[in-house]
Amino acid sequence: MLRRIIFCVSLAGVTTAAFASFEMMLLPQSTGRVLRYDPVNQVSLGSFQSLPTAAGMVTIDPTTSTAFSASSTAVRSTNYDNGIHNWFASAGVRAIAFDTFGGVNLFALSSNAVTRFNSQGNNVSGVSLPTSATWDSMAMSGQYLNIFGRDSSNNVKAIQVNTLTNTATSVFDFGRVALPGTTIGGMATFISPQNGFHYSVAAFINASGNIEILRALKSVQDWSTTPIFGSQTISTGFSNAVVPAATPSHDGFYLVGHDSTTSTTLRFRQFNSIGSFTAVNEFTLAAFGAAGVPFFQVANIVAPEPGSMLAVGLGALMLLRRRSR
Repeated sequence: MLRRIIFCVSLAGVTTAAFASFEMMLLPQSTGRVLRYDPVNQVSLGSFQSLPTAAGMVTIDPTTSTAFSASSTAVRSTNYDNGIHNWFASAGVRAIAFDTFGGVNLFALSSNAVTRFNSQGNNVSGVSLPTSATWDSMAMSGQYLNIFGRDSSNNVKAIQVNTLTNTATSVFDFGRVALPGTTIGGMATFISPQNGFHYSVAAFINASGNIEILRALKSVQDWSTTPIFGSQTISTGFSNAVVPAATPSHDGFYLVGHDSTTSTTLRFRQFNSIGSFTAVNEFTLAAFGAAGVPFFQVANIVAPEPGSMLAVGLGALMLLRRRSR
């Protein structure tokens, strides 16, 4: 009995060590393939074909190992473990987001509307957005879609859609101006483990040509009262030919974009989530491929934290002890 308990506890420890910091990014390429990449160990894990032309955007349903890839004209659902396709739909797309609130819906953003697709790839409903802005970037936060865009004077705007009621808030103003002809980059939403705030972050190119990180934060996910909006300029290193994309990490987010000197190299910068974001890690991936899409959105599969894996191990131990009685 003692040996079995020692083995189970050891297994929990090994499992925790093995999976505590695991992450796998899905990176869309101009060839239409999607690269699997481990940013923690900086290792490529193979790729799969998603679309016949350039795939600029990816989001995920980790519960079913499904990747949703999109170009400006189409969306495809693919199992990211084995590369088997599920469905394909034609749609004008600027950003995509999967329903993380327990549904099976994929949301696709056009310039002035959000379209809802069901698990078979059928267009089942939609929400119109104010035409006072062109909407570029979107991510789920609970039952809400947080969306960033620009008006005709390039002022950066934000809006939130409640996916349960299909209603939108009023339009909020960031107080920032984007460089004409540019878009807002792929958005990340996450809860800070340090302060518990709900963050929505995305990069854009400001009127001076520098890359800034936009952030909207609240103690709750609902934007029925105004969030705190802010931004900060980051140091050079990224090309502004395609705006870098944000994606969550274990304790903050990554900014992923093409390198400013070598167009076929992808640059990763990891930020913590404490107030004003601080870069804590940076690395590159060579020979990724040149930027070939106007909208760039990446996804990151984040493994459970150490505490979660330890709980799994301890649960197994308790079951073993009960059976021994």
